[in-house]
Amino acid sequence: MKKFALIAFVFIYLGDPALAKPFKPPQNSPTVSASWPISCHTVRVYIKQVGLERARSMALAAGMTPAQAQEARRCLVKPI
Repeated sequence: MKKFALIAFVFIYLGDPALAKPFKPPQNSPTVSASWPISCHTVRVYIKQVGLERARSMALAAGMTPAQAQEARRCLVKPI
């Protein structure tokens, strides 16, 4: 019984969200901006999947700022 209680305590302790580290994009990845960790590749692929207007409207509904929209536009003109 003690062994089960110890194992349960360890799993509960390790699963605590307070111990989780915040997301940090890799240092060498080409992100759109530091506050919006979405790569240019992701922007291109998503627009290819759902279309430009739908992707834009969904991003605006999710809270995309005008500065982030400008960064996404730069991704579309930047060569691959």
